[in-house]
Amino acid sequence: MESKLVLDTKHDNTALVLFLGSLCFFLAAVENSIPKPLPFMRLGLANAPIIFALFLLNTREYFLLVFIKVLGQALISGTLFSYIILFSAGGSFASALAMLFLQRLAKNQVSCLGISLFGSLANTLVQYFLARYILFGSGAVLIAPLLILSGTITGIGLGIFSELFLKRSQWFVSIKEGRKAKIYSRQGQDFQRPKQKKKRFRIKAFLTPLFIFCSIVFFNLFQAYGKVLFTVVGFEVTSGALYSGIKRASILTGMVFVSKLIVSSSFRLPGNWGQRLDQIFYYVAMLTEKTQSDESQKKTEQSRDKKSKWDGFISVLEAIDRRLVEVYF
Repeated sequence: MESKLVLDTKHDNTALVLFLGSLCFFLAAVENSIPKPLPFMRLGLANAPIIFALFLLNTREYFLLVFIKVLGQALISGTLFSYIILFSAGGSFASALAMLFLQRLAKNQVSCLGISLFGSLANTLVQYFLARYILFGSGAVLIAPLLILSGTITGIGLGIFSELFLKRSQWFVSIKEGRKAKIYSRQGQDFQRPKQKKKRFRIKAFLTPLFIFCSIVFFNLFQAYGKVLFTVVGFEVTSGALYSGIKRASILTGMVFVSKLIVSSSFRLPGNWGQRLDQIFYYVAMLTEKTQSDESQKKTEQSRDKKSKWDGFISVLEAIDRRLVEVYF
């Protein structure tokens, strides 16, 4: 039986902000698990919900989402009290402001690709100036080509993805049409939670996160630094790379585990913001939960003839859209 959440009709936009915030949290955790050449450089995965928000939220809600994104990235990467948060916050708010300005000014005359590239340019410029005056001085000019190249590539990729997704998304259309979201609501001292079915012990439930954990550690080993611990078929495993991989893998799998634990247990965070954070964790848990529709879709795809790469990409977009609809509505 499908779990139902208590609907709080007074906070539909709040639900949308928190849902998009949960996407930022999850994508930030995925991004944090990917090695990068500079600590403040990001692929920009968590910017996808920010682009979606341009067409769904008002200005106040939009910048609240940007704040949630910056906070989530800092908490997940462990940089909340370091200089890196200055790069993250500066780049994120500059990018968000630039995209908002262009979208509001041009209305429907500019595609998501143009908006994303404009935001990427603003992010790159702010990060360059911060790198120049905080870290590298005049030597920052040496990393400028890398920042521009990576920003352009990620801006193009994110823009194309957002444009194709929003044109095909039933989730996006449903929100624009005013379909109501399902969210948590406190009634007195009771916190309404979805009823979870008891699940039997399954080895598969542990193999999936274990595989993800090992994959993240493995790919981080290619960014070698630190003392050489041992060699496998000529490949040197270094202490720094191994530690970094374990740390990143633990953050990603740990965040999903904590999200599911909070949802399935009686634990709740106090206060209004505690409720909001709890709802974000709920959304993260549901986004990573395997459903019957996933299994049936997988069987359907396997039974079909071999598809082209384009068809495969469209299938991925459709699968993402289905999951957003299942979780949000």
